[in-house]
Amino acid sequence: MTSEKQSRNTVRRYIRAETIEPAYADRRPRSSLDKYTLKLSAWLKTEAVKSRKQRRTLKQLHLELQSLGYEGAYDRAAAFARRWKVDQLERVNSASKSTTLPQGGATDLRK
Repeated sequence: MTSEKQSRNTVRRYIRAETIEPAYADRRPRSSLDKYTLKLSAWLKTEAVKSRKQRRTLKQLHLELQSLGYEGAYDRAAAFARRWKVDQLERVNSASKSTTLPQGGATDLRK
């Protein structure tokens, strides 16, 4: 079947279904890191509270993941760690915004 005929058939199908816009399933490619994200998140959370000199590097964490069976690249683990850090900062910022006092002036809480 030619692509022209496939396109015509697709358009015909949507017209018959009276669909305004095609709906596509969310496609998220599977990653070899998916099985290890909970473990890596826990490690990142643990490392975040340590002093800078006490923290394990991301390369060390990657090596530990490999010892657990992770066969993926360091870049995937690093990208996950960057995304995790941004998410944590956003959570802290959104929490601090909701707990601040109103801007109109200081409120006397001793009343």
